[in-house]
Amino acid sequence: SNLINANNLTFMENFYLESYSEVGKKVKLSIVSEGGDKEEIWCDRLYLGAGAVNTTRIFLKSNFLFKKKIKLLSTENFFIPGISFFRSKYENLVSQPGIFLSFLNKSISKKYIHCQVSSPNQILYKKAGMFVYKSWIVNKFISFLSSFIYIFQFNLHSDDSNFYYMSIDEEGILTTSFNERSDIKLNRSSAAKRIFQIMKKFNVWLILPFLMLGKESKSYYVGGTIPMKKEPSRLLECDIYGKPFNHKNTFILDSANFPDIPATTFAFTIMANSSRIVEMSFLDNNDHL
Repeated sequence: SNLINANNLTFMENFYLESYSEVGKKVKLSIVSEGGDKEEIWCDRLYLGAGAVNTTRIFLKSNFLFKKKIKLLSTENFFIPGISFFRSKYENLVSQPGIFLSFLNKSISKKYIHCQVSSPNQILYKKAGMFVYKSWIVNKFISFLSSFIYIFQFNLHSDDSNFYYMSIDEEGILTTSFNERSDIKLNRSSAAKRIFQIMKKFNVWLILPFLMLGKESKSYYVGGTIPMKKEPSRLLECDIYGKPFNHKNTFILDSANFPDIPATTFAFTIMANSSRIVEMSFLDNNDHL
C-alpha cells in the first residue's frame, strides 16, 4: 500500500495475462479483463510469477509452443498414521506439524526425503474428508483416541516422484496428464520403513498397512518446466538469472525455473530466488557472480 500511495506501483485487478511479446527493448502484454475485453500494455520488464502452471501456460502461448508436451515435475506426497502408548495433546484448531524430519534412504536415491509429523485434530480430519461429529460425547471419545495417534506426511524429491505432462492448444486450452513411475510404490514403501525404524526407538509405531489406503498420489509442489541452466541452449530453459533463452527483458520468478523440486517445503526458497532475480535484473553486467 505504501508503494501505491507513493505512485511507485500501479495495482490492476480482475484481468489475466494471456500472452506477451518482446518488441525491441519493450515487452507488450496482451491482457483480458473479467468481462472478456482485450487490452495491450507496454512495460520495460516482465517478471512472471503466476505459479508454475500458469507461468508455463503464458510462456507456451507467447512463444507459439502449441501441442508440445512439457514435463511438469512434482513431489510425491502420502500419509501414514502412527500409534503410541504415550498420549499427545489433542488440539482442535491447530494443524501445523510438530516435527520436521529430513533423512536419506540410499536405497531410493541420494536425495533427501522430507517427513512432517502431526497430531490429529478436527482441521486435519476435515481436510482428509472425514466426518466430524456434532455430538460432544462422540468428539470427546475421538479426541481421546486421537491423542495416541500421529500422522506422518511424506514428501519425496521430484527425481523419485511421479510427474505430469502439460500442453496448450492454439486456443490456450491447458491439458495435463498424470504419469506414474514404475518404482513409485517401492519408493513409498522404502521411505515409510525407514521412518518406522527411526520412530520405534521413541515408542511410536507406524501402521504400514495403511500405506496401501487412500489416493495413489498427490502433490502440493510442482515446477521445473523452464529450468535454470548455467548455459541455456533451448527455448524451454532460462539462465541463472531467470531469463529464458533468446529473451532480453522477461524473467521467470516462480518454481517453473527450478531444475528440480526438493522434498521439503519451498515457499521461502521461491521468495529468496525471485528476490535475487529481480535485484540482479537491474545490474548492467554479470560481474556480481
